[in-house]
Amino acid sequence: MKRIEKVFGVSLSSFTNTTIQAKQTKVTSNIRLISAKADEIDIGQLFES
Repeated sequence: MKRIEKVFGVSLSSFTNTTIQAKQTKVTSNIRLISAKADEIDIGQLFES
């Protein structure tokens, strides 16, 4: 997660834990980090939310 801070320039403390499509997710204003492989989520449904 420390690299995420450097890559996106967003503090780790600004992320909240949630779930999307039953997968662990960290979310902030414009970033969603989903703990899943691409074939495990419905991309169309992801962009609707």
